[in-house]
Amino acid sequence: MAEVGLLEWADKQPDWIRDALRRHAARPGFNLEQEDKAGVTARVRHVGGFTADLPECSPLSAEHLRANSSNEPRAVLCSLGPVKHLNRLAEEQQLRFATDGITIIYGDNGSGKSGYCRIAKKLCRSLTADDLLGNVFEIGTKPPAEVLVRFLEEGATEPTPITWKDGTLPPASIARISVFDSANARLYVDKQNRIGFLPAAIALLESHGRHRTELEADFREEIKAIEKNLKTPLPSGYTAAGAVVKLLARLEIKSKDVMPSAAEIKNLAALSEQDMADLAGLEQALASDPSTMATKRRRAKAALEKLLTASEQIDAALSAAALEIYRNLYATADSTAQAA
Repeated sequence: MAEVGLLEWADKQPDWIRDALRRHAARPGFNLEQEDKAGVTARVRHVGGFTADLPECSPLSAEHLRANSSNEPRAVLCSLGPVKHLNRLAEEQQLRFATDGITIIYGDNGSGKSGYCRIAKKLCRSLTADDLLGNVFEIGTKPPAEVLVRFLEEGATEPTPITWKDGTLPPASIARISVFDSANARLYVDKQNRIGFLPAAIALLESHGRHRTELEADFREEIKAIEKNLKTPLPSGYTAAGAVVKLLARLEIKSKDVMPSAAEIKNLAALSEQDMADLAGLEQALASDPSTMATKRRRAKAALEKLLTASEQIDAALSAAALEIYRNLYATADSTAQAA
């Protein structure tokens, strides 16, 4: 079986790949969610030496593949329904299937055929799966879909009824039944050029390959950003053959020496008490520097000149001559008002 070959191959792969394959197998259509992609990326970074903490890896197993083993009893799907809280499907109806032969179902558009197909894809083995949504015309929170499923196991005389609720694991017996629809019609060509449906094991590897291509593209973008930052020239002007110069040399791209750790850089950048005292002395010396003092004086002079100009304007506005002008204007305005 293809699933057995996949497991044998997976067992020879690094832990992060086995963990990624398990994540693929657990998702509808083997397509990873964003949370899964972040988990795979974290494990790849650890393998590359970018993180110290070892993330836990859970390898792919036969249970994750939900394989249709020949040693396990077969099951035949007998009916689906009644259903509850699924689209606008009538809650008291039942879709029955022939246990021996083929069942052809006909219905007009909107009669519910796709709704029952979505149920089957959630219950059985399917490369793709759709969300089971409630009635959009009902107000409030929609409870999870609920369906009564009946199936006949190999060797049994009576069907087994089970009420399944969306969000819980489906019965193992019918989980081995394959469902195909237009979304699942993924074709491949084998060595004899015969066309067939894409097996689950190959579809899983195909999805894993696509994700690895995405990973490569993301890492290349990070590399470009890092290379851009690395083009920034390192500080210079330090004492030749000093500790700082030696450390900066280890940061060069072409350097074959071990890259300094963050602790080394921080320790070398830390200022001692003597360094702090020297810095305070330099600040004091710069504060009394003639050119610095001259600049301060020029700024003070300019500020005082502005203040002097403003004071002169205020003094002129409050002088005796100005007051006499104000009196004459007031007298003129008063006489004009009386004449009117």
